[in-house]
Amino acid sequence: MTLGGHPALELKVSASNKQIIRSVFVIAGQRTYQAIILMPPDEGLPQPIVEFHDKVATKYLGSFKLISEADAAKTSDTPDASQPKPGYLPVSGGVLQGQSRKRVQPAYPPDARAGGVAGEVRVQITVSEEGKVIEATAVSGPELLREAALEAAKQWLFEAPKLSGTPVRMRGVLTFRFTLK
Repeated sequence: MTLGGHPALELKVSASNKQIIRSVFVIAGQRTYQAIILMPPDEGLPQPIVEFHDKVATKYLGSFKLISEADAAKTSDTPDASQPKPGYLPVSGGVLQGQSRKRVQPAYPPDARAGGVAGEVRVQITVSEEGKVIEATAVSGPELLREAALEAAKQWLFEAPKLSGTPVRMRGVLTFRFTLK
């Protein structure tokens, strides 16, 4: 098995309490990365449920991507104020939230809920001079939650951004939190 061209090893073991542990180890240069999922015991569960747990765990563990530091800097969720993109006003998440006229919360994806996947998804957005989201890119968060966060972010509306009275585009990051209840 490989992940991003790096050797990887996937393990599935049963702990002493019969809980299933799925884990992926990836070796990249002199570093080792690990992702772990704790799953309920298979004993007594119908086979379709066991297969569903395995499907969700496999999809989750396969969703990780290793990228170089240079590529990570390019997709950073913190705008670099020293090098703003021409025509864009970089703003913090708090300022972006304060400018919103319509906020849409994402629906929890059923596969993610069933698999116990929770976390934060950060979506970098570009807002047009009219206050509409014209670009949205998930920059971090669990893969199973990203599409729902993207769809919600695209529906947000903002006060028309202006700089010294001139309409401008603005760019910032929205954070969506998915919590299991």
